[in-house]
Amino acid sequence: MIHIKGGQFNMGSQKTSICKVGIFDFFMAEVPVTQALYKKIMNYNPSKIKGDDHPVESVSWYDAIIFCNALSDAYKLTPCYSVKGNTKLATIEDKSPLWNDLVCNFKGPGFRLPTEAEWEYAAQAGNAFLYSGSDNIDEVAWYGENSEISTHDVGKKKPNALGLFDMSGNVEEWCWDWFGPLPGGNNLAPTGPAKGSSKVKRGGCWLDDAVLCTTAARSSTPPTGKAGTLGFRICRSTV
Repeated sequence: MIHIKGGQFNMGSQKTSICKVGIFDFFMAEVPVTQALYKKIMNYNPSKIKGDDHPVESVSWYDAIIFCNALSDAYKLTPCYSVKGNTKLATIEDKSPLWNDLVCNFKGPGFRLPTEAEWEYAAQAGNAFLYSGSDNIDEVAWYGENSEISTHDVGKKKPNALGLFDMSGNVEEWCWDWFGPLPGGNNLAPTGPAKGSSKVKRGGCWLDDAVLCTTAARSSTPPTGKAGTLGFRICRSTV
C-alpha cells in the first residue's frame, strides 16, 4: 500500500462545483482488489470476466465492506466496520435494516473503503491532469475506446505521481460515502451525507467514455448493486 501524505486540495470541477478539502495521511492500495486476493479471503470469485490479476467485479458495496473486515481479520487487525459492535458482517442480508446501524471507525487500524474525498485527492496526486496521471487517457486507463470490451490485468498502464494504478478506467470503484452534493466551503476529512439511497463510485470503467474517467467524474449505484464494471480499492488510516 502507498502512503498518501495529507494536505488540502480543490475537490470537484466547474461542472459539479468546487470545494476546499483537507485530508489526513492515509494508506491506499496501489491497484484495485484483484480476483486472486478476493478469492483468497472470501473463498469465491464473483467476477464475470475471469482473471486472477484482473480487478474483482460484480461485488456490491456490502460485499466490499464485508471483504474489508475479513481482510482485517486475516491480518489480525481490528476491523473498521461494525453493526452494534458486531464486526462479523457476512451473515447480514444485503437488504437488512441492520445495515442502517453500520459505523466506520476511521481511526481504526483495519482495512476500509476510501472516502470520496480521499479517493479524489489520491487520484489527483497533486496535479491538474484530466485523468489520474495524464491528460492522455490511453496512457493511464482501460476505457471504452481501448479495452476491447474487457477488464485487464491491474497495474499495466502508467501510474499517477503517487504510484497508484488504474485510478482512471478498468473498473469503477466503490467509495464509503452516500451520494449527494459536494460539501460547500472548507471541509476537513468529509465522509459524505449521513444517509442516502446510493453509494458513490469513482474512476470510470472499461466500458465508459473518456469523460466518465476523469478524476472529478462522479456517479452512484445503490449499495446492493453489482456489475461487471464495478469493483473497489482498499485503504487504511495511519494510526
